[in-house]
Amino acid sequence: MALGTWVASLVLYYIGYSRIEWVRNKWPNKERLVEGALQMVGRHPWRSALGVRFAFGLRLVLPIACGAARMPLRIYTIASGISCWVWSIAFSYLGVAFAGTAIRFLHFTRRADVQLSAGAIILTIVLLAMIVKRRTGDRGDAALTREVENAS
Repeated sequence: MALGTWVASLVLYYIGYSRIEWVRNKWPNKERLVEGALQMVGRHPWRSALGVRFAFGLRLVLPIACGAARMPLRIYTIASGISCWVWSIAFSYLGVAFAGTAIRFLHFTRRADVQLSAGAIILTIVLLAMIVKRRTGDRGDAALTREVENAS
């Protein structure tokens, strides 16, 4: 899991390093977000590379910005590797920690009507979260770029 996300972040770094104009042309509405991420990388390169996995909303943009800002590959590789491995270990630990609770819950729900009801509730929550995210996604990007602009 960690190795896959690490390789993916290196691919995104390469895209930013070699094809930033393609990215800007492909998604012109995300220009302010890319510029904000570039400013953040310029001010805090090591922290930006460490935050690759933990920066909610910037998981794609931040590695591209690190490449576009010409961050040395050695620094980016080490920092993003640390980030990916910490992320992977943390979520694996959470999975192991909550596995007992999940198994107890699944044993509790042996009846089909309870299982279907639980599935319907979970599906409804996921769909509502997706709708809210879609509606507030653009406002979230705008808020992030305003925050980055105010910081500089």
